[in-house]
Amino acid sequence: MTEATENFRSAIKGLLSPDGSCVATDVVKVLNLQVINFASSSNDVPASAFEDLKQSSKVLSACARNGKTARLEVAGYTDNSGGAQENLQLSKRRAQAVRDYLVKTGAPLGSLTAQGYGDAHPVASNETKSGRFANRRIEFLTQP
Repeated sequence: MTEATENFRSAIKGLLSPDGSCVATDVVKVLNLQVINFASSSNDVPASAFEDLKQSSKVLSACARNGKTARLEVAGYTDNSGGAQENLQLSKRRAQAVRDYLVKTGAPLGSLTAQGYGDAHPVASNETKSGRFANRRIEFLTQP
């Protein structure tokens, strides 16, 4: 298991504990530790992300049951391969696919929105394979 996955799973256990936080900024900080590795040009949620997304859904569901619904945006991104319009549409489909998976596994429907940003805001260089891989990502953002 990768270090990132271990960090996420350790942090999510804290949120699922009886004294876990439902403050949206705390939830976002933990959810953004998970790795959702989309294949190039794909908006299929990778099987490698299923278990961690289920845990994320449990947190969102538990917070809602306690009257502390965390309202979040699922933000999708792409690398810079392909045209701007295609990337924007792909990023929207990625964000929607993750949102749909979270809802399907128990997250409250009204707590999540999905938005795509194409290749805006890269977190790594698109000049390398690993950089493009890092840029094909999902981020969770707090909603007012």
